[in-house]
Amino acid sequence: MYTLKKLTLYTLIILLIISIFQDLMVSNSRNVEHDAEQIKISSSNEYTIAHVKVLPGDTIFSIVESLNEDSISMFHSEDIIKHFKELNPTTDPHKLKPDTFYYFPLYQ
Repeated sequence: MYTLKKLTLYTLIILLIISIFQDLMVSNSRNVEHDAEQIKISSSNEYTIAHVKVLPGDTIFSIVESLNEDSISMFHSEDIIKHFKELNPTTDPHKLKPDTFYYFPLYQ
């Protein structure tokens, strides 16, 4: 009986560790198709707009980079922040709230 309790305890500990590891790996990787609802609202000369739900640990730059993998190197960080502020005028770009939707630029 004592070994069955030990075995159950070890199994629960291993499952807990696996669960924590998977949660950390999933939250650190952004899959735009699953985590972001992309909606083109309007177009400007420089970008279109995506409506994205921010996850814990996300930053403006990590989201914009995941949305614009090919063209992100053409823009400076000041431009990205300026465009974010244009799309979200009441939001402090350095204090994004998790589980909140914001508008992000999709560069062409």
